[in-house]
Amino acid sequence: MGKVIGNIFIIVLGLAAIGYLAMAYFSQFYYFPGSRINNVDCGMETPVYAEKMIKENPADYKLELQFRDGKQTITGKNVGLVYDYFTELDSIRLKQNPFLWFMSLNGRDYKVEKKLSFKDELLDRTLDGFSQLKAENMIAPENPVIEMNDEGVVVATVKEAGTTIEDVDKLRDRIKEAITKGETKINVDEEGFYKLPEYPVDSYKVQGCLDYCNTVANLKIYYMYGDTEIPFTRRQLYDTIVINETYGTAISKSAVEDVLNRYSWLNDTYDKDRVFRNHDGKYINVHGEYYGWQINIEEETELLYSDLIHQRNVSRKPIFSNEGTVYSTEKEDIGDTYVEVNLARQHVYIYQNGKMTMDSDCVTGCVNRGNATPPGLYYIYYKQSPSLLTGGETPVWVDYWMPFNRGIGLHDASWRWKFGEDIYISNGSHGCVNLPHAFARDVYMALDAGTPVVVY
Repeated sequence: MGKVIGNIFIIVLGLAAIGYLAMAYFSQFYYFPGSRINNVDCGMETPVYAEKMIKENPADYKLELQFRDGKQTITGKNVGLVYDYFTELDSIRLKQNPFLWFMSLNGRDYKVEKKLSFKDELLDRTLDGFSQLKAENMIAPENPVIEMNDEGVVVATVKEAGTTIEDVDKLRDRIKEAITKGETKINVDEEGFYKLPEYPVDSYKVQGCLDYCNTVANLKIYYMYGDTEIPFTRRQLYDTIVINETYGTAISKSAVEDVLNRYSWLNDTYDKDRVFRNHDGKYINVHGEYYGWQINIEEETELLYSDLIHQRNVSRKPIFSNEGTVYSTEKEDIGDTYVEVNLARQHVYIYQNGKMTMDSDCVTGCVNRGNATPPGLYYIYYKQSPSLLTGGETPVWVDYWMPFNRGIGLHDASWRWKFGEDIYISNGSHGCVNLPHAFARDVYMALDAGTPVVVY
């Protein structure tokens, strides 16, 4: 019995040895059992089989080139692309120790990468056909433009980034590298192949220019028209700066003058029309040829220029060539104390603090003799009592003289015994507003020089 068991053991051992040696023999040509390559079961299979199972079609390969002015695509077919897995697959087989095949029974994973090759001449021919790589199609980059945006912030804007490739050969080398590595996309802009302008947005020159411009634009500069404070806008302050080609900055005196002229045009009331609500409650247009607020541009340019170059925040009364009585944000500069002369009605109304305090008939300039009193908005230059008037044929003394339009003024006319109606048509004055003596006296006592006179 013992002999039988011994023989069986020898037979089993022999068979196992034969099986072991057979597997060791086949492991010279096949992968160990349980071998997985790129997640494909390749146990007891040849490298040729493994390549067939994991191989990709090189014709399906695409490399997308993203340019600023479009896209281009390179395919595997364009460049004669070839994939090679076999060398690495066979290397796995060769590294196997055939006599240790049983150690892979529980499975073993391998990862292989394809090796790519292509024909340089085909790639060069493909790239030569891309319009973006031709020098005649490339647009040079422009330096950024300094401008103020809608939010009032001075920014550097790139109007033309350009399409000039800094180094075409370097880009070609990058494309070859991408194909070799199997990459599928190159963003030419993001990878920095485009030529930069002489002064990029983030250069210290451009950034220094922006800092200066925004500092000036942020200044708080206000002019006082009477009690009304009117600011210079950020745009107006920015417009006083000149910027040269290298982004150097300076305040320009001529630019300051231009800005002041525009500011004055917007806010001055001198020699302009304005709407006036008359005694009857009607709104009429009156023109103040010599009345209203007017900045002295020449003198004020020097002061504002100094404020700007020293970057001073100021609130002050500017130098005026002419000043009105009052001022509001609606440019109402007549106020609530004034003289109102109604030519058609031949009547004078005196308003003080918004209320009519006195009124009277009058006689204005003679129409038939061409001496009609000019309508408009004026102010009392000064008061004089008594005064010798020399504008007519014969000098005449009056007790109360209040000129408002050169030689035309309000005064008493003791030689007249009647006022109003249509006297002015044929028997009017030389242009002055003739008043009853008592009324002229009351007006003289009630009003100061500078009081507006509205004639219509």
